[in-house]
Amino acid sequence: MLTFLNLIIFTLQIILLIKAILVLKKNALDFGALFIIIYIVFYVPVVYDMYFDWQLFSYVYKIVGQYNVFASKTTITYFNFITTLIMLSFEIGYSLKRKNKKVNVDLCKPTNYVSVNYYIIQCLCFTIWLVIMVNLLSRYNGDLIMFFTPSSKDVYGSYYEKYISFLLPIIMLTLKRLKVYHFNNKKIDKTTVFYVLLVLASSVPSGQRREIINQILYISLLFIVLPKYSIIDYFKGYKNKQKNQIQTKVLRLGLFIAALVPFFWYGRVWFNQIQRGASNITPPWEVRGVFEVLFGSSSTGFPTIIALNNYYETIASGLPYFRNVIYLITSPIPSAIYSEKLAALTEEVQNMSNAGSNLSLFYITDMYLTFGPVSIFVSFLVGYILSVMYNRSLHSIYMKHKVLALIALSQIVLLYKNGVTEFVIKMTLYLFLMIISINLIFPTKKSK
Repeated sequence: MLTFLNLIIFTLQIILLIKAILVLKKNALDFGALFIIIYIVFYVPVVYDMYFDWQLFSYVYKIVGQYNVFASKTTITYFNFITTLIMLSFEIGYSLKRKNKKVNVDLCKPTNYVSVNYYIIQCLCFTIWLVIMVNLLSRYNGDLIMFFTPSSKDVYGSYYEKYISFLLPIIMLTLKRLKVYHFNNKKIDKTTVFYVLLVLASSVPSGQRREIINQILYISLLFIVLPKYSIIDYFKGYKNKQKNQIQTKVLRLGLFIAALVPFFWYGRVWFNQIQRGASNITPPWEVRGVFEVLFGSSSTGFPTIIALNNYYETIASGLPYFRNVIYLITSPIPSAIYSEKLAALTEEVQNMSNAGSNLSLFYITDMYLTFGPVSIFVSFLVGYILSVMYNRSLHSIYMKHKVLALIALSQIVLLYKNGVTEFVIKMTLYLFLMIISINLIFPTKKSK
């Protein structure tokens, strides 16, 4: 039986879900509403599974068992209450600057175009990307074909090297799409296809389904939001219907992305066995069913806040509630300069518990362990700041600003699954390099 407090919590979760659905009917690209949907769909079911001990997700109990997570119903209710308030405050903060309207791609103002800078930046990005990929290949012991499969590989020297290898093809593809939009080119040429293949070739070798799906999501959004016809056709009398099609296309894209989750998980399990030289290949679907891949992995979230909280007092080392802030500030510093910088919280917990797998941090867990009860207010600020920056870009009168919002939206799973810390680090790197590249090629026209 649910207690009165649990009924209140469940009611709040239903209200959040209904509101998110209503918002998405008006604007399918609303970051805040999509974030709430992900929370409700992938986080909440496991909460009640643990509370009622239904044992629907056996893999969850196998994972968290390594971390000695045996929470009472009181503990489960407490964390369910706290996490719901954290998401509710995020939604309230985000809604203050939410723009409940469809994205207008019809009347984007034109910009200047510097062709020399375009070719210089494209060549520079491709050269650096090629050097990184050759370096990664030199560290890999398998053959070339296996390198470009979604198997797990330990070839990245740092996450900065990994992120840059992901970002450079994204920059090349984005600049190409903006150029096509600028010149009103209605065709998808061979160069565009080549850049799409580069994006996939950079992410698939990581073996991380989140990274692969993020890249596919961005590619899809880029082709959905940048219309086939530009402003020139609009003033010639052609009524561009792309704006009305965005809603349907994004919803279809969401279902497609959800289907990719088990597809890439099964692919990674399959190719991992081949990579290890296993004589008998176990079908991945015998390891976990589709339902459990979607909802019952270590990526579901709720068990991690209990597991990590159990170890946090020991790990904090006299830095309660602000450890991840210090980690965020010091993580860009090379280890050669600052050898005593903090490691990722999940890595330290894994080492302390001798567990065989590493738990994801998650937005909610990151908030709670970093700021404690104050996380409810901090989550409000995160929602507000994100809403201001995202909606200002998404509803900008310039297409070059809209693509920045699409980059943030393509990383929504990163924010949910890996928390604010890694999201801020990655977005800072991505947006900094992307803004410089775009503005060098497409400077804003000065009004006379």
